[in-house]
Amino acid sequence: MKNILTILSLAFILTSCKSNAQKNKSLNEEKTKQSDVILYRNIDWISFEWKESVIGKDTLRYGAMEIITYIKGIDQKLGMQFDLGSANSAIYEIPLKEIIKDSLQYPFNVNWLEKENFADIDSYSISDLILSTKSYKFKNLAPKLLKDYGVIEQSNIPHIGTIGLDAVKDKFVIIDYQNKKIGITDILPERISEKVNFIDFEKTEIEQTIFKIKLDDEKFNVLFDTGSSSWTIITGESKFNESLGSSKIKLDSIEVSSWGKKDFFYKSPINKTISIAGKQFSNVKGYFFKDNEISSYLHNNDIIAIIGNRIFMDNNNTIIINFKNKQFGIVK
Repeated sequence: MKNILTILSLAFILTSCKSNAQKNKSLNEEKTKQSDVILYRNIDWISFEWKESVIGKDTLRYGAMEIITYIKGIDQKLGMQFDLGSANSAIYEIPLKEIIKDSLQYPFNVNWLEKENFADIDSYSISDLILSTKSYKFKNLAPKLLKDYGVIEQSNIPHIGTIGLDAVKDKFVIIDYQNKKIGITDILPERISEKVNFIDFEKTEIEQTIFKIKLDDEKFNVLFDTGSSSWTIITGESKFNESLGSSKIKLDSIEVSSWGKKDFFYKSPINKTISIAGKQFSNVKGYFFKDNEISSYLHNNDIIAIIGNRIFMDNNNTIIINFKNKQFGIVK
């Protein structure tokens, strides 16, 4: 009888401890939420969802940062990828034609006289595009119409394009990965900037963001790209072997498509600690692809790799990019 009472008492104590731990966890989470509300008050947030990409037998759960947008003159919701690796915003003509059959009726002007090349796709400049979300109106856009590009999906919300770097020129961009929301603002309040470790960044010829990371104690340039949603850090095979790990260790592989081109990406462990804006990331799994024109571009611009969303998302980070003064930071 005494043993049974002892067991019951122990069970009660353990249950009480567990209950108190859960209460404390809930209280801490609530305090964090309240603190975030105060910290980020007066910021207009844009919600995003992770859009899956199905490629052959593989599904990329974090294929793209999808934002619900509205174009004046089109009476329905439209999905667009938030892609800070793309120099310009873009509208894809194939899904657009499903909505508006006649190009003369497009709710913006297209300069059909000047054809340009955008990632090996015929493109044309657009003017007078009025693009917004429920909470934010994009200004000073310099978008492109990508001719005969895009896919028609079985969805009530057509994926119609990309929001690129032209949409955030001279702005502060806050990406809260844990709560899946993006803030775009002209001014960053001091109460927020005080909580951020900022590092300076440079821009490529097409305005992409390059900053330095540390691999153990050595500094390297990386290119930051929110369009690389599924990847932590990715580069060509030779650079991966030279500075990150060994391409002989392949944990997984997947065939992916970027702007109509397909390639295989291989996952492999990184044998160094990565430090970004003063924050350390250990035991990171990186990715590499066979050397090609992309790896040549990175090499020729002294860039070791591309940093994607995944490294920040896996750690529930909030990042802030100051496009006005060229600074990149992680909220402490």
